[in-house]
Parts: sequence; C-alpha cells; structure tokens
Amino acid sequence: MGLREKKKEKRRELILKEFDALLSEHGLDGFTLKDISDNLEISLRTLYNYYQNKEDLISDYLGNKVKSHLEEVEKLGMLVGEDFCEDMHILISWFLKIFFSDKNLKKAWIRDFLAKMKSGSIERANEHEKIANGFITLIYRVVCMHNDKLKHSSFLIAEIFIAIFKDIFIKIAKGSLDFEQALEELEKKIVIVYEGVGK
Repeated sequence: MGLREKKKEKRRELILKEFDALLSEHGLDGFTLKDISDNLEISLRTLYNYYQNKEDLISDYLGNKVKSHLEEVEKLGMLVGEDFCEDMHILISWFLKIFFSDKNLKKAWIRDFLAKMKSGSIERANEHEKIANGFITLIYRVVCMHNDKLKHSSFLIAEIFIAIFKDIFIKIAKGSLDFEQALEELEKKIVIVYEGVGK
C-alpha cells in the first residue's frame, strides 16, 4: 500500500471512529454527515469522496463490524468446554449480542438490511451472509465436538439449533421480544432440545 493509500485508509478509519462515537452519543438519526466533517475538521466535500450519503457510511461501518466479529467467531471456536447446553447458549447469545444488545446498532443493522432489500445490492447482502455463514459453521463445529453425548446425527441437531436461532432473531427484529427475553427463551429451548437429543 502506497503513502497515498495509507493516508486515505487512515482517514477512513477516523471517519468510522467518529461515526461510532456519534452513534453511541446521539443515536442513528441524531447526527449528519456534516457533524462528522465538522468534528474531524475536514470539508463535507472531502467526506463525500469516501461516502456519498449516510447509508453508504452505515454499510461500511457494519462491514467493519462483520469483519471483527468473524475474527471473534474463530476465537470462540477454541473456547468451547465440556457442557453442551452451556456451549450452545454462549454461542447463540454471543451472536445475538452482535445485532441487538445495543439499540443504535440494532437500528443500523435493520436500516442497512432494508436499504439492501430496496436497492438489491449484492455487496450489502454478502456482508450479512458472511457473518451468518460463519455463525452456522460454528454451530456445526460445537455440535460435532459434543457428538459423543448426543443420540442423533450432528447434522440434524445443528439444523434444530439453527432454526431456534432464526426464530429468536426474527422475534427480536420484529420487536416481539427484547434482548433479555430472547436470552431467557433461548436458554429454555436449548435445555428442552438437549433433553430430547442427549444420551
């Protein structure tokens, strides 16, 4: 990477960092691109060289979140213990936190998802799919590690837990469950399933 590219990447990182700070302080709709440019002491025109609008900035911000969480997925894969229910609860609750533990981040994910649906953007769809696929792979990995404690095929059990996750994810997204209620429902369902499939 040349000096010019490094400078551009550094400024992009500063923009994303300022976006994160304003998101935490004011919420998604509480600031504008001009607020970001003013705080960073750069012109709005310079900011437009990086992001044409707020939606583009949201998408890049979430893309960075995807990247960092995918790295966490790999680390988490090495932290599974001996208790199947505990491992599965840690895994799924950790994943839900990525999207829903912070109301501003939840709003950003939903807005980006709706923008992606409206525009038909393949690139934005891929960012969501990357983290979902990483998570599903990890579910299979956890189930396979506990295969000796289960009386049904790993594939079948993994599919059950993926279905549980999708159901809870949709309920939170629709607002019919808050984050704490979702974790409580999740814990109950994991125990119920394990009672049916464990040896």
